[in-house]
Formats: sequence, structure tokens, C-alpha cells
Amino acid sequence: MNSYFHEASETRNALLFLRFLELNMKNLIVAKLVALVVFLITMPAFAGSGTNMLQYLPSDADMVFALNVENLRTSPLFPQIWGMIETMPEYAEAMADMQQIGFDPRTDVNTLLFAGSSSQTNDDMVLLIEGNFNRPAIEGIISMQDETTVGQIGSLTYYSHEDQLAGFLSDSIVAFGDTSRTLPAFSVAAGAPNGAGLSNALQGQATAAASSSTTFWISGMIIPEMVVSSPELADVEAYRSTINLVNGLIANILLVTVSPAVATAFATDINTQLTQVRGMQEVAAFGLTNVVNGIIVIPVGNEVSATINVDQATIDTLAATFGPMIQQQMQ
Repeated sequence: MNSYFHEASETRNALLFLRFLELNMKNLIVAKLVALVVFLITMPAFAGSGTNMLQYLPSDADMVFALNVENLRTSPLFPQIWGMIETMPEYAEAMADMQQIGFDPRTDVNTLLFAGSSSQTNDDMVLLIEGNFNRPAIEGIISMQDETTVGQIGSLTYYSHEDQLAGFLSDSIVAFGDTSRTLPAFSVAAGAPNGAGLSNALQGQATAAASSSTTFWISGMIIPEMVVSSPELADVEAYRSTINLVNGLIANILLVTVSPAVATAFATDINTQLTQVRGMQEVAAFGLTNVVNGIIVIPVGNEVSATINVDQATIDTLAATFGPMIQQQMQ
């Protein structure tokens, strides 16, 4: 059962409309905006907002995102999302393993919190899970994995395998991830801070994005590698986004730019692109008219605010259209 330490597989999505926009638009901001809406409607990607766990995240992280599973369970989309997960090849074996320890992710997970760097791989990410756990049973299984090393910081025990680490920070919070980036969290939880904690800039963005009434939130800093692949982000310093799926979709995406003048120019450019997209026949063909029409972009000081509001009927239609395609990619 070395699966506890296996690399998290990358999300395999194939959004045809995103590809169409990429081929037809120079500025990909709008393409990515629309694709994000469709992706969140048709996929899961990740007790509350996750702010109580920010103190455990690595200091070199430049992005953090959270999924409030308690909130998601109240969404009309949750049965369909879980139905898609059930089609994944690994599902049956994973559920069998979890049933052995009395754990059901459908009901026992409250919050997922991820942190890492845009320039790193999945192996370098840190994952924190908040929920209801049978701690003795889980620790017993992890400790019996082949080539597992047991360590101790204060009263906390952690388990490492190759360059990955797992363990409980408390009875309700378990940590997984790269050893060098996850180990400081155990020092913090044991009362001896040692290298954990987000940068002040990212902490501010994460705190501003987090909300217990939000299904999903993400925040991050723009790093040079991102500008290389997306030059239009050269004058953007940070980003944050919130998405609520409880009743339809309500999302807000904020780009923090270097000045109000840049924010105004950026918003103008995005709105120009949106006007072009709204005139495309393919928008109606893909059932995305209400999505595109529901995007409002305005400058607010040095920030660009994109608000997206999609009603439940449109979400149901999109889920029926794109869900099977994404489900096939997951198999």
C-alpha cells in the first residue's frame, strides 16, 4: 500500500472550447477564464476555509488553494462529481484500502489545502487534509509500509518513505508531501516553529481569498516562470480567486497589478477580448452563452476584478455536455 506516498496524478482534462480559444485568440486570459468556469462545473480539482492550516504551509510556496468539501457536499453538483470519481481506475482499490481503516472520503473529509510552487512538480506539493480520522488505525497502516522511516518531533510522529512524508499534525489534520517542505509543519504543530509559514505577501492574499462560505479558493504570487509562458502577466504581482458552487456558480477572480493605470488597461483589454468571444458562433454551439455573458470585468484600484455568475440550469447543461468528455479522460 505504498499508494500513500505515490505521486499525485495530474488532472487530465480536455476542454475543447479552451483549445478553440487558444487557437483563435492572442490574449489567453479570457480563454483561461472561461475554461476555469467549465472546469470547476464539471470537475472536483480539492469544516471551513483552511485558514487554520495556513501556519503549516512551506515558506517557499508561491501558491495555495483550498477545497471546502463540507461546502461542496451541499452543492447539487456533488453527486455528479463523486460519480465521476467512481469511474477512475484507482477508485475501487483506494476505497477498499480506506474502508479497512473506517474512513469514507465522501463524509469524513472537511477541507483540503494544497501549497507549492508553480515551478515545482506534484512531488514538491504539500497537502493538508482536515477531517474525521481513525488516527491509530491510519498510523498503524502507514508505519507498516515497506522502507518507512519513523521520526518524532515533540509528541508528534511522522513517517517518511524516500522523499515523501506523512503524519498527523493533530487528531483532525493529516499532512502529506515532500519531506523538506512538510517537516517544518510538524515543528509548528509541536510548538517549535522552524521554517514553516507563508511569506507575508502570500499570507495576505490567502487570507483575503479564504471564506468558510466558499467552495474553492486559490491565491498566489506571479513568478518569473509564469511570465515567460504568459507575457501578459508581466505587470501582475499576485492573484486570488473564490468560487461558490452551492447554488449555481458565483466566482470572483482578482489580479493584483503594479498600478491603477495597468489595472485599467488590463481590464479594457480583457473586455475587448470578451466582446470578440461573445460574437463567436462557437460560444452558442458549446452552450457557453450564459457563461460568457455572466463575466463582468472592472478595474478596482490596482486590481482587476472578474465576477462570474452562472445559474444552476446553465451549470446542469454544461455538466451534461462536458462531464462525459472529462470523465473519459479520467479513465
